Amino acid sequence: MITTTRVILFKKKAIAPTLLIARHISWRVLKCRNEYSDAYLLQKWTVANSSTILHRTILHRTILHRNILHHYILLKCNIINSITTRRRRQPQPQK
Repeated sequence: MITTTRVILFKKKAIAPTLLIARHISWRVLKCRNEYSDAYLLQKWTVANSSTILHRTILHRTILHRNILHHYILLKCNIINSITTRRRRQPQPQK
């Protein structure tokens, strides 16, 4: 059984974006606005590749990496208990 997990994505000022990475084949990523409260959904899509995570920020920068996680913030949303969080340094996107 393949389970899709809702993942909250934040864009911080002058800091690498935030990711919550789940241990499932399909990931559903929800893009939020640049605030620490009132998660505002802008766009969502499904990444069906277990080896890559495609994250497009509000500033239209594209980051394609495997299991990247800088800081993570859990918000009030439906998140499955079996979430794997690994802290790794994320390379800064080039301007």
